[in-house]
Amino acid sequence: MFDKILAILARFVQRKYNPLVVGVTGSVGKTTTIAAMESVFLAAGKRVRSSPHRCHNMRAPLVAVFGCPESFISVVQWWIVIVRALRLLMFRSSTYPEVLLVEYAATVPGEMERLISMLRPSVAVITSIAPIGLERFESMEKLTREMMSLAKAVSLDGWVVLAGDDPRILELKNKVQSRVVTYGLTEKMDVRSAEIHVTQQE
Repeated sequence: MFDKILAILARFVQRKYNPLVVGVTGSVGKTTTIAAMESVFLAAGKRVRSSPHRCHNMRAPLVAVFGCPESFISVVQWWIVIVRALRLLMFRSSTYPEVLLVEYAATVPGEMERLISMLRPSVAVITSIAPIGLERFESMEKLTREMMSLAKAVSLDGWVVLAGDDPRILELKNKVQSRVVTYGLTEKMDVRSAEIHVTQQE
C-alpha cells in the first residue's frame, strides 16, 4: 500500500519540479556511470541528487525523488517519507534538485516497468547487456527486452544514450523513437574515447 501511495506522490513531485531524470541501466557499470555524471553536473553548477547504489532497487526512484533515507522499513519511517512528499507538493522548495540520477536495475522480469511507473526518465543510459542474473530471465532476448523498456519510456524529445561498442546494444538504436547518441571506442560512435592512458598513483 505504501509503495503505491509513494509512487503516485513521486509522479506529482516530478510533474511539479520537472527535474532532468537520467535513468541508468545495464548489467555492469551503472554505479560508475552515475558517479561520473554526478561529477559533471556538479561541476556545471547543477543541484544533483542520485540514488545510492546500496539502496534497495525498488526504492531507488523514491530515494531520488524525495531525498529520503536509503532504507525505510517501519510504518513510522514510511509515514515520515509520505509527510516529506506532501511538504514538497504543498510548498515550493527552492533547493530541489535540478537533476536526478537514478539506477534502474532489472533484477527480475517486469521490475523495470514498476520502476518506470514511479519515475519516468528524461534520458535513458544503457551501459551493457551481459548474462548476469540470466537465470531469472531465461534468455538474453528477455533480459535485453527488459532493459530496452527503459529506453522506450523516454519521450520523443528525450535522449537515449547507448554503449555502442556492444553489438547487442547498438541493435537497439533503431528501436526507439527518441533521439539517440552512442558512445564508445570505435570510430562509428557519436562520442568516442581516444588516447586513453591509465596511470597508477602511489
